[in-house]
Amino acid sequence: MGLSATDGVGHSFGPHSHEQLDNYLRLDKNLGAFIQKLESEVGSGKVLYILSSDHGALGLPEYLKSQGIDSGRIPHLKRDSLYTFVQNEIEKQVGPGKVTRYGNFFYYDKSINQMEQEVATEILKSHLSKLDGIHTVITKEDMLKGGDSVYKTRLKNMVHPDKSPDVYLIPKKYWTWKYPQGASHGSPYDYDAHVPLIFARAGQKAKIKMVRVKTVDIAPTVAKILQIDFPKSIDGKALNLDE
Repeated sequence: MGLSATDGVGHSFGPHSHEQLDNYLRLDKNLGAFIQKLESEVGSGKVLYILSSDHGALGLPEYLKSQGIDSGRIPHLKRDSLYTFVQNEIEKQVGPGKVTRYGNFFYYDKSINQMEQEVATEILKSHLSKLDGIHTVITKEDMLKGGDSVYKTRLKNMVHPDKSPDVYLIPKKYWTWKYPQGASHGSPYDYDAHVPLIFARAGQKAKIKMVRVKTVDIAPTVAKILQIDFPKSIDGKALNLDE
């Protein structure tokens, strides 16, 4: 069951807002009514509840600044001006139709050769990295290399070898593309990757486990509880809820 209003409210008003607080209080009340109805139909103690999310979120930059955190909104006018400049430079030095921008991402045409690609990449990196709030300008190839850090692993997991953009702009931590108001997500930082993962069932003792788990652990964990075989090659692992 998707409880998606939290996403819309969060985007519009931020996760620390009174609007989101009101939404959560109403959601909690509705979930309570749903659980009561469900258990009245199937019987108390016969349901396994799992609560999670598809992503976290960045707080409003204005709120984060008030807490002493270096946060901000990437300036759109300056961004758009730089985008126009780099596109013109690429057309001059590489040729028209070789690079296409979609949103804040850049795609290389299939006709572009290696030398042209290197020139285009250098133009994009040298100019767009100067934009306020940008941490790095990185190619898909570099992201796919991954690394031994959580940050680099997340970058790698963000891309598809064939379908993803060729050049990405990665904002600084606590900075957002969202302008002029509201909040967003989509970065490789902890606040976007951190989600709740709650299992509740009859007889389960309440406790908090301070270990790194993943949302892909849900399916094998449910399979284990239901005593269903599952391929060992899948992403995720069965969690031991009794430890």
